[in-house]
Amino acid sequence: MTLCVAGLANVQSKEMDLSKYSAISGAALSIAAHPEDDNSDYHVNGHLAAQAAVSIGAHTGVKDIYAGAAVTTGVGSNAKQISAGAAVGVGTYGTAQDINAGAAVVVGAYGEVGSIKSGAAITLEVGATYYAAEALGATTFGAEAGRNSREYSDYVAGFIDSTDTMTAAMTAITKKITDSKGVDGVISNGDISGITFGPGVYKFGAINLMWGSNAPVTFDANGDPDAQFTMISSEAMTLSAGSTFILINGAKFSNITWILGGALNLGAGSKFQGVAYVNGAVNGATSSVCGSVYAIGAVAVDYFDSECNYPKPVVCPLWDDTHYSLERLANTRVLLPVTDSKDITHHTFTDGTEIQVSSRRMEISSDYGWSLMKRIGSGRGDNAWNAPSILNPGGWTILPSPYSTYLKLCTADLTF
Repeated sequence: MTLCVAGLANVQSKEMDLSKYSAISGAALSIAAHPEDDNSDYHVNGHLAAQAAVSIGAHTGVKDIYAGAAVTTGVGSNAKQISAGAAVGVGTYGTAQDINAGAAVVVGAYGEVGSIKSGAAITLEVGATYYAAEALGATTFGAEAGRNSREYSDYVAGFIDSTDTMTAAMTAITKKITDSKGVDGVISNGDISGITFGPGVYKFGAINLMWGSNAPVTFDANGDPDAQFTMISSEAMTLSAGSTFILINGAKFSNITWILGGALNLGAGSKFQGVAYVNGAVNGATSSVCGSVYAIGAVAVDYFDSECNYPKPVVCPLWDDTHYSLERLANTRVLLPVTDSKDITHHTFTDGTEIQVSSRRMEISSDYGWSLMKRIGSGRGDNAWNAPSILNPGGWTILPSPYSTYLKLCTADLTF
């Protein structure tokens, strides 16, 4: 089902441009740890700001941080400018550019930082180095700790750098949420699994994605790269594990605005897309965001994706007659001449499409790893293949978009 609403303007905040920020939190903010062999330079490509503490996990790269309270970064982490209302702790082997802290600063063993301004003491543990330091308290040096020659002057931090600017940002977020209550839009079903949305404004109660990766939500810009999508919920939004979004025909994550009256709950491994204004917390410690989250409550996210290419777009294969005959077989009620449980057809084509038919299973998949269509037999020797049915455990399963989209696009000319 495709929903499209023409002529409705997207709701935009005119008071303050927050677009350079990946996350702003009215409470605490945390970014998860990552494996030591992770090759990503940055797991967050925009600025970070929080009214309370900010925590960055081990081996995680971020840009600048503002915190109304303390900032801690994990082992092997990498941060640019850090501004904190309280203490700052840089993890072992961690790096940071300039640090401005309201309380003590501790640079972990073999850490490397630029200039330090501390409202209390500075502690440089074993092998830690700094470019310059200014402290109201004592500076303590561990063995082999000392100066380095790295001066940072080319990085421009975000505009949130004080209690006043942080308060102004939170006021803008609150206004965005409050103003949305008076916006007209199409009243839509709360379970948006498998639905394709065209440009427009949509209003919901609670929003849910129930089917995970089996039923992604699609945004179709109809060829207009400036197309705007505004999704307004009076309650919370919840994504089940593995949930994804698909953007087609020029749709951009930066043009998808979510305004939520409650929390944003991201299930394990889910991949959220868009710019979200959240009247509550963002709970996604094991999930990624392609876009930004601006929340009244706490924010916890695994990482902010910069490429946003998931899942891969549908590309129809160049099928030959064998492909088509097997595709017809998948859509026809037949009695397979099977005498044992071995495969009677199992073929992988050069385009990566794989089709397998056996006494108990038929499955069509693409090189993207999508299971386009499958049916598991009863296990009682019943070789009659049922006609297609959506999510029917006893017969064929034609999985929802993008799988059904794939079948529709790639088999539109077939007669079953």
